[in-house]
Amino acid sequence: MKKFLLALFVLILSSSAQTQNLFLANDGTFKAPVSGGVTITGPAAAGNVPVATSPSAASWQNLYGIPATWTAAQTYSANVVANAGVSGTLASGFGQVLNFTQTPTGSSSANVNFNTLTLSDTATITGGFFGNGLTITDNFGGSTTQGGRQTILATAALNAATAVGNTNRNYVGVTGVGQAIANDNGTNPASVGTSAGAMFGGNFIGVLGNSSATSFLNVSGAEFNTRMVTGSSAAIKTLAQFTSDSLDRVSGSVINSMTRLGPFGCHLLD
Repeated sequence: MKKFLLALFVLILSSSAQTQNLFLANDGTFKAPVSGGVTITGPAAAGNVPVATSPSAASWQNLYGIPATWTAAQTYSANVVANAGVSGTLASGFGQVLNFTQTPTGSSSANVNFNTLTLSDTATITGGFFGNGLTITDNFGGSTTQGGRQTILATAALNAATAVGNTNRNYVGVTGVGQAIANDNGTNPASVGTSAGAMFGGNFIGVLGNSSATSFLNVSGAEFNTRMVTGSSAAIKTLAQFTSDSLDRVSGSVINSMTRLGPFGCHLLD
């Protein structure tokens, strides 16, 4: 009798452990909402596996360290998923992978970054190649594809007059800065051969990448346009402006020019 009761007790505990609510995790496996969890592998008929319809934030926190609903700033560690970072695949259609709305408020007497991505880079990249801090690629084309493409679109939109006392009324859609605060092994700026390093605030390239890209109407490194609709007005209108920064104090030792035209094909324009 004692052996029977003991076996029955073990069976009840085993049954209780098997009937706990599970949920479908990001890796495609069912997991228990407890630290360590369990994984069920192989196909399962519908209804054979009790799946939690809405795992609690505590469940996600225990299993992944990521709450189901973010109500405060979160600290993410890539080690959670084998240093893979955050990844995912969106089903076809016009869904958005990222869709955030912010409402910055308050005041500051210094530059403010509403969103920041910071890299601390000591990587070794050889062969003349580049390390790219952020890459966005739109692969498009096909017999049913239509419409132009703009892979990155940034808009600075002034929707109402700013404060009367505003001392900075410059509004920019895109700003690029290449900045050095250290020597890059150059020894003397008086010669190109003894100088080293080149900083660029921006770099734009129009490319026809192989012999199949033929009979295009235009390929250009950059295009500049202006638009003033009927009824608008401005004191100054230009297609492009070239001017030194307000903190510019030093001239180039070999060339000091507002613009420089370099090789174009086999012809040198300088």
